[in-house]
Amino acid sequence: MRKTRSANEASDHPTTIAATARKVGASDLDAAVRAWRADCETTPADFFGLVESDLDALPYLRRTVVSLLDELPASNTALTATERLLLSVIALGDVSPGRVLRHPGSIHGPWGMGRILDRLAACPVPAIVGLLDGPFEPALHDAEARHDRYRRSGLSLSPFGRSLLDGTDDFSRHPIHRW
Repeated sequence: MRKTRSANEASDHPTTIAATARKVGASDLDAAVRAWRADCETTPADFFGLVESDLDALPYLRRTVVSLLDELPASNTALTATERLLLSVIALGDVSPGRVLRHPGSIHGPWGMGRILDRLAACPVPAIVGLLDGPFEPALHDAEARHDRYRRSGLSLSPFGRSLLDGTDDFSRHPIHRW
C-alpha cells in the first residue's frame, strides 16, 4: 500500500523543488546575507529579528531559522526542542537507541541525536537510564559486541527525566556541559 503524502511533504519533494527553480534576485541575496550574518553572530538576537522579517524570497529559510531557535534551551527546563523530543519518545516506553536516533522529528541526523542521547544519559544526574554502552562515536560502531549491546539497550526516563518532561525541574540546576 502506497503512503500518500501531505501537502507539505509533496512540496518538499526534490522534483517539486526543481520545478520552482528561478534566477536569484536581489531580494534572495538580501535574505541570504541577513541569514548568514545572523548565523555568524555570538548571540541569537539577529535570528529573532530575521524570523519577523520578510523571508518570502527563500521559502525554506523561515522554517530553518525557527528550528534553530527551538534548539535554544527553554527558560523553564533548559531543554532544547530535540531533548524534549527524545524524552517524549522515550517516555512512551519500549524504546531502543535505534528508534531514537532515526526519529524523523529532529533537525539532527543520527550522529547528532547520538551525542544528545549520550548527554542526557551520561550527565551527573541522568535524565535517561538503560543505555548499556557508549558514547555514540565511530569506535562504538567498530566494536561489534559494544555496538550490539548499545543497540539492545532499553531506554527509559529516570525520575529526573520525568520531572524535566513534566516541566517541574530545570536541567541547568545540574552540572551539564552542553557546549
